[in-house]
Amino acid sequence: MEEVAMVVVKVLVSLCCVGACCLAAYLYCVVWVAPRRVLAEFRRQGIGGPRPSFPYGNLADMRRRHRARLPPRRAALLREMEKRLRYVRTCSALIM
Repeated sequence: MEEVAMVVVKVLVSLCCVGACCLAAYLYCVVWVAPRRVLAEFRRQGIGGPRPSFPYGNLADMRRRHRARLPPRRAALLREMEKRLRYVRTCSALIM
């Protein structure tokens, strides 16, 4: 009886290891390989842009470029709104 339990445990541990490896391979493909493939396709079509960085892509570069194109008054208003929004989020996090 004890031998059967050990065999069952070994099989379950092996299945968990295989599952973890499959999950890691899937996440690697979804998070790393697929975005690279899309970027290569865009570049092949002549669509350029900054290289994305993990995990947020190139959002910081896109925000910086967007702010550079805004008129100064609108950019200042946008910064003020973001500052107030951060304050509200901080306050609501403290309350909850």
